[in-house]
Amino acid sequence: MPQNQSLPSFSHLTDYVLIPDLFSPEECREIIYTPLPVTQAQVIKYDDTSFNHLSLEQRNTKVKAIIKAPAFEWIYQRVIQKVQDINTQYYQFEINNMSHLQLLEYENTGFYDSHVDIGTGESSNRKISMVAFLSERSDYEGGELLLKPGYPQLPQSMGSAVFFPSYILHEILPVVRGIRHTLVAWVLGPCFK
Repeated sequence: MPQNQSLPSFSHLTDYVLIPDLFSPEECREIIYTPLPVTQAQVIKYDDTSFNHLSLEQRNTKVKAIIKAPAFEWIYQRVIQKVQDINTQYYQFEINNMSHLQLLEYENTGFYDSHVDIGTGESSNRKISMVAFLSERSDYEGGELLLKPGYPQLPQSMGSAVFFPSYILHEILPVVRGIRHTLVAWVLGPCFK
């Protein structure tokens, strides 16, 4: 799979792009310790009464919403610039916006079952998903991000990030020790044609 360079075998429909150094260790710690409210993440799933559910059988994750504000502008600019570069070089999807950034905390037993990032409402316009790994790999065990089916195991080094089409099935395995922090975002655009 590509690692920050174009390879002839790259297929924008099924491949991911790994960036080894999106954030420095100091920047990772600054993001992790951002003083924002923490809530339990919900699963976006439609039923007769609501789109969002608290479903600890499918997902056990805490989330901090990083709003678009001057204090966080540097984070948004870093991600937006990298997304534009990757989309131009690899995917060439029609994109026009990015979701709010989210800081996710997976504590002991934290996980997220197999899912795709395209859903209903705004999430139906997701084109590219990003996961940036903020924690030192030695700070936690488990918590691997698996792209399915049959992708190789991804490195999760501090400051690295992976970008992939939002329709790729993936999961976060349970964390068995420590806390895993990631920064996530979704790049939006018109529905796929």
